Amino acid sequence: MNIGATLRDRRKELGKSLEEIESSTKIRSRYLEALEMEEWDIFPGKVYLKGFLRNYSRYLGLDEAEIVNGLPPIYNHEEHTGPLPGKIEIPGRPRRKVAIILAVIAVFLLFSAQYIYRNYFNAPLIPDEQTNVTQNNPPQSPPAIIVPPEENNPPVQPEEPKTIVDKMNLTIQSVEGKCWIEIKTGKTLVYEGTLTKGKEISFPDLASFSITLGNAGGVAIYINNVDIGSQGGIGDVVRKTFTIENNEIKEITS
Repeated sequence: MNIGATLRDRRKELGKSLEEIESSTKIRSRYLEALEMEEWDIFPGKVYLKGFLRNYSRYLGLDEAEIVNGLPPIYNHEEHTGPLPGKIEIPGRPRRKVAIILAVIAVFLLFSAQYIYRNYFNAPLIPDEQTNVTQNNPPQSPPAIIVPPEENNPPVQPEEPKTIVDKMNLTIQSVEGKCWIEIKTGKTLVYEGTLTKGKEISFPDLASFSITLGNAGGVAIYINNVDIGSQGGIGDVVRKTFTIENNEIKEITS
């Protein structure tokens, strides 16, 4: 199934521009264009990719389940994982430590060079010494300074900042009727209650969580301010588990 062509043809059939759809769906036009070009790697994770694809398909009046199921296996396959790890290690931090150490060494060498220059090359002569300098008693030359070649001391290039995903901020909005909700982190109950239409609840700094919805089609769910799409229909009871693995938000199937 050519997902990108299907989305693009349907959008043109409706006479809609990417800017109009961005205004209605709150999905940036560069992501909408990436969906039409099937540039899946531009998205920060599978959860975001599926959420954007569902919302765009729903807006165009297409079968969102059919569109999402048409993704390549590497993006559509939901891997089963074991128990949640106690600590998530985010790659890339050792490089930052090395960069800091190199920066400290560069600053030390700079100050050392300035100190040597002021004390040996730029120090004025005392007046008595100026009158007593003769050919038989030439002034002593300062000790030679060996400066390492520039190639052995390359400038420290600042490392590009990398977006680190180590926490999830969960927001749930009730958009249709009432919805009973239960949220757990591991075996710990974080919240249990009924959310009425128009209400919203938020839970910051979650490393992982499980959520049970009594009316999945009646709520909108956002993780780190990104709509992850519909999790079911009106009246459906759905249970989902989300965690962070390799700097990416993943949905775990049980």
